[in-house]
Amino acid sequence: MKNILQQIKWAYQRVVRNYDDRVFWGFSTEFNTYIKPIKEHCDRQLSETHIELNLERKAILIKTLDLLKDLELDKENAAPKLWEYFGKHIEWFWD
Repeated sequence: MKNILQQIKWAYQRVVRNYDDRVFWGFSTEFNTYIKPIKEHCDRQLSETHIELNLERKAILIKTLDLLKDLELDKENAAPKLWEYFGKHIEWFWD
């Protein structure tokens, strides 16, 4: 019975605000799904010749790759740094 009440509560939340409380349970897991595409994006952008025309973007992409490497070594401590940096520079990640 409790499960049915939770399902109703979550359904109501999704209708009212387009997400339910369960989203807060797995933010780290959700963010981790973006690690590979971010790395691929950085590598692709850095391999293009026009990157030399925008040194600020190049520096941001290189720093992001460095933070991704740190994440491989120490997920717990490096993750907040990566996501903070990514959030502050997200406008540089558009094609």
